[in-house]
Amino acid sequence: MTNQNTSIVNSRNKFGVENANILPPPVFIHSSFRTSSTWLWSKIRKLPNVLAYYEVFHESLANVDARSLNFNSHSSWSSGHPAQAPYFLEFLPFLKKDGGIELFDSSMSFERFIPEGGINGELSLQEISYLRLLIEQGYKSRKIPVLSETRTLGRILSIKKSIPVNNVLVYRNIFDQWASYCGQSLKGNDYFISTILETVNSSSKNDKFINSLRDFFSNAQLSPKNESLFLLFVIMHIYFYSKCIDYSDLVIDTSAIASDDKLRTDAESELSKMLLSSIDLSDVEVNFDSSVILIKDKKKFIDTVDQFTKIIISSCDSQTSVDFSVKSRDDFISAWSYHSRVTCNTISFYEKELSGLEVHAEQKSFEFAHVVSERDQLTTDLAQTRAAAEQTAQALTAERDQLTTDLAQTRAAAEQTAQALTAERDQLTTDLAQTRAAAEQTAQALTAERDQLTTDLAQTRAAAEQTAQALTAERDQLTTDLAQTRAAAEQTAQALTAERDQLTTDLAQTRAAAEQTAQALTAERDQLTTDLAQTRAAAEQTAQALTAERDQLTTDLAQTRAAAEQTAQALTAERDQLTTDLAQTRAAAEQTAQALTAERDQLTTDLAQTRAAAEQTAQALTAERDQLTTDLAQTRAAAEQTAQALTAERDQLHAELVAAAVNAKNSHGWSRFWGR
Repeated sequence: MTNQNTSIVNSRNKFGVENANILPPPVFIHSSFRTSSTWLWSKIRKLPNVLAYYEVFHESLANVDARSLNFNSHSSWSSGHPAQAPYFLEFLPFLKKDGGIELFDSSMSFERFIPEGGINGELSLQEISYLRLLIEQGYKSRKIPVLSETRTLGRILSIKKSIPVNNVLVYRNIFDQWASYCGQSLKGNDYFISTILETVNSSSKNDKFINSLRDFFSNAQLSPKNESLFLLFVIMHIYFYSKCIDYSDLVIDTSAIASDDKLRTDAESELSKMLLSSIDLSDVEVNFDSSVILIKDKKKFIDTVDQFTKIIISSCDSQTSVDFSVKSRDDFISAWSYHSRVTCNTISFYEKELSGLEVHAEQKSFEFAHVVSERDQLTTDLAQTRAAAEQTAQALTAERDQLTTDLAQTRAAAEQTAQALTAERDQLTTDLAQTRAAAEQTAQALTAERDQLTTDLAQTRAAAEQTAQALTAERDQLTTDLAQTRAAAEQTAQALTAERDQLTTDLAQTRAAAEQTAQALTAERDQLTTDLAQTRAAAEQTAQALTAERDQLTTDLAQTRAAAEQTAQALTAERDQLTTDLAQTRAAAEQTAQALTAERDQLTTDLAQTRAAAEQTAQALTAERDQLTTDLAQTRAAAEQTAQALTAERDQLHAELVAAAVNAKNSHGWSRFWGR
């Protein structure tokens, strides 16, 4: 269908551009969204004698900058458009410094979709100035200006009255167009669906019929499944197409030319005349995206479309407009009915499946929320367990430090004991020297008095020797008992010490040094004792030799008897003291063994309780958690190992401390015995 303006105009006369060449009027491509108008525009854009502008009223032009001009292209979204340069590249010369295009205002997009005076109203001066700016740039470049727009179906007459342009109306089967809207929405792009209500709401104040549509379909919702929105989309397009057809110089049905070669070649011929260049549209394709609309009452739906079409026809200005409205309706119903017949059962099935999946998704969402809550709780429990483990580790570390301090104090006490034994050894050395001196004096005195020694002296000596032997035997028995008691105490200490897992190197070295010191002092003390015994034996031998030479020892006999009695008393006192010391040592050893055994049992019980509590806690946490099992188990294992290691270290240090104290006490007891 053509109604071409074939007049050739001088660009200077119409647009004030100095140009000697005669060029045809500008071409303005009008369409709705998703009608293959971008495909047609891209075909025209490639012509060498054309300057083609894309969607001259696009709202993004209000704030566009050079970067966004470059970014906005066919590849920046799921467009289905052919590969080409960025859409708005031709606007670059009009780019303002602070962004936006010269003379363009965002109200031109939808607010002025229908002029203030209605579809037959006048275009605003601002719109006229803006369009003339673009057209003049084309003529200055010796090109035919081509403008395209998807928001001008309500002002196609106003544009033609204001500017001498060739209007080209591009449309496609309304149902195929809806499927493209729907397909974009299903891909997450609701822009095209939203333009339905945007167009109606913005245009209602300037058009009575559009205002009625807005009120009639007030329940329309932005969803590709909403029947009211679908019906509003259909009626709105039939209405706008009926108002465009009388003022279009060329009408291109992209759905029809894909299957009708004559229609396609006619369109190519007319378009080539407008552009003064041959254009090939043979690559046109019919692409059906997807529609998920499901009409419950098809007869009611079709009748509603018919009745609205009657209302639209009643306002048409020509038979051409009437015929085009009817054809648009019939083509739509035919395509929709076929699609509905073929897909309704499938859509119903998938609708039910989708409902089931949505219910399942809600259940899974609830379960997920519950799992997240449990995970958060487990995370909190894990943090608390870690904190408790850290506190336990700190407590055990403090206890280990305390035991280390006690060990240091024990070492200091052992050193003091060693010093005391050394002093005692020095005292024994002094006593030995004094004893030797006294023996020499006694020998001299006996030598002076050795004139007389009676048989009574020998008897007295024998009696004294027997008494001394008896007391010595008793002392030796007590010494043996003391040694056995000490051995038993040492065995008890060794049995308790055998429960320790490890002995630290420093403690072993300290004990070894203490034992070596004690052995050295004991050996030295034993040597001094032997020397003293030998000296005494020598003194006795000297006394016996001198006694054989004495004739009378009457006075000295009494003194010898007194000395023997004193010796017997001293030995008796020493025996009693040894008996008392032995009893005290046994009692102390038993108390020490009982204390160590009780402490060991208490520590064993505490350790068992701690392990049992840790195992119960681990079992309770394991029963509740679905995730974090590995992390929690590792943390608990690490905490238990740390606690066990520190506890073992504490037990070892404590046992070593007690053993060291026992050894020091035993060593001190021996020094007391030998001191006597």
